[in-house]
Amino acid sequence: PGVFAPRTINGRIYIDGGVRSYLPIQAAYAFGATDILTLLVREAAPTRKSVLASGAFSVLERSVDLMIDEQVENVASSLSHLGVRTTVIDLVVKDTAMFSFAAIPGLIEDGRKAMRAYMREHPEALAQFTSSANGSK
Repeated sequence: PGVFAPRTINGRIYIDGGVRSYLPIQAAYAFGATDILTLLVREAAPTRKSVLASGAFSVLERSVDLMIDEQVENVASSLSHLGVRTTVIDLVVKDTAMFSFAAIPGLIEDGRKAMRAYMREHPEALAQFTSSANGSK
């Protein structure tokens, strides 16, 4: 399941981490983060008409997208009850198939641009994350 095939290491089976948690903000919390700024990469949401016209696989793919959205919202909400500030920035990509590994360098650069744009538009966030990283609130 997931993008990468399961592997056995020292007798234990490991699967793609995206199967359990598409956006591992819980892992950041486990490492002590109290302010989490994360980037959620996703395809542009298709119209209902295009999903239905594309067949069962498209319907399944859209269902997975919706489950991921709900998982991210639930985790961010549960962490907010613990005093953790979580900001999720959407990076909507077009014309990039799930297994387009050649597109990864471009997606990384798009992610950097999205984060820079967010920080320019929200300078208070940069100050918040900087003070958090330095141990002050």
